[in-house]
Amino acid sequence: MIIYLTQEEVRQYAEEIRCEFDRLFNTRLVVGRPGKQWDFFRNCFHVLMGEQTKDYACDPKKAKEYSDAISHKLTAWYSKPHIDPIRFQFLLEAKRHKSKEFAEYPCANGYMLLVIPTDPNLNASRRLRGVLASAIDNAIQAEFDVYRKLPEYDPVVVKAYLMPYFDPDGPACARILKDLATHHNNNEVISNPDNPSTRPQLRQVLEVEVLADSATVKVKEYWNLHWFCIRQNVYVKPWQGQNEQEYKLIKRDNRWLVKANPYDHPRKAVP
Repeated sequence: MIIYLTQEEVRQYAEEIRCEFDRLFNTRLVVGRPGKQWDFFRNCFHVLMGEQTKDYACDPKKAKEYSDAISHKLTAWYSKPHIDPIRFQFLLEAKRHKSKEFAEYPCANGYMLLVIPTDPNLNASRRLRGVLASAIDNAIQAEFDVYRKLPEYDPVVVKAYLMPYFDPDGPACARILKDLATHHNNNEVISNPDNPSTRPQLRQVLEVEVLADSATVKVKEYWNLHWFCIRQNVYVKPWQGQNEQEYKLIKRDNRWLVKANPYDHPRKAVP
């Protein structure tokens, strides 16, 4: 999940963003020879910063060519190691590809210039929202992974595997261990050949509430588990659908861990 600054945050960090943009333009490895694509890019930046509202003088086909060329250059540049840290990255996105969440962003020639905060010390609400979403997504993928390991089950090994994502003393970790023990005792797996189970999806972050070292996050998730009983050679417990879940996270050693994860039953099936 990529997190972008809000327009309010763009205004808050305007001077620092401008410095990062100017530094980018002075980097010959990125810009190389001046060209119309970079004039297009600079125009998008001026629109983002509220300094003008006009489109660049080109047709839609040219705008796409410019955007593709710039995106290729930026992707290559940001993937390189850098001695001096980059605090903000820039990304051109077609307006039609983004949800109404980005309605606030100004647009030039059908494209938005989005700003990605990459400095962990920035107090950016969207950055923190993304960090928490990433922590939850990693946790649910880890939960799915330990289910996939059945019928092999060693609670000590499982707990060690979950520790980077879950508070080992929290109710969420205890619930997973209990569920694993139940499935193990019942000879139920999701690892049999052609099992239709799929990795869980974190579909939407609904609400975020953060205190100093704790957070509550409400999300929408989709799970698709089809438990197969080895002993009876039959599927016994389908668990498929979308629901809202609430996560309680704690911050420990500068890492967000899932402590609790209450959710409603039953999960609502989604086509």
